Amino acid sequence: MLLISLSPPLTLAPLARIEELAGEQVTRVIQQTPQFDHARPFAQQARELVEALRLSAEEWQTLSLLVNLPGLASAAAALLAELHGRMGHFPAIVRLRSGAGSTPTQYEVAEIINLQALRESARIRDQGMWLEQQAKPNSAQRLCISCGEPIQRSQSYHWAGKGFRHDKCL
Repeated sequence: MLLISLSPPLTLAPLARIEELAGEQVTRVIQQTPQFDHARPFAQQARELVEALRLSAEEWQTLSLLVNLPGLASAAAALLAELHGRMGHFPAIVRLRSGAGSTPTQYEVAEIINLQALRESARIRDQGMWLEQQAKPNSAQRLCISCGEPIQRSQSYHWAGKGFRHDKCL
């Protein structure tokens, strides 16, 4: 697995924990410690940083990748957008936390988050909640998926796979 670390370098202990959690050996580490310039657009800096990693289009789409994002949220978001565009999906990421009682502060690997699986799970949940709302017994709460208007009990309607539809909207 290729680990792209875009934060301060990881020591041997976090790398071993990453391998344990991933169930896969880290065969290569690309280390970049970016310093984002707040006077320049982050999208441009994210693109430059990802280009500097020098991976081919095929590598972006086929390698087993894990990403350790920078701590600055807006920079991490811009990098995720750039990575998604190149990979065709969201990467798995490393989440670090400060070790309990460590002085000076040391970071440990808390978890690996599969962002693509998280996205897909959210989409399924969202679709399920939408379907549940559409199927409520009070027909005044049902909306036609074609015109968006409420469906009244006196109207003729039917289930159309993703929701209810007025018969007049067929």
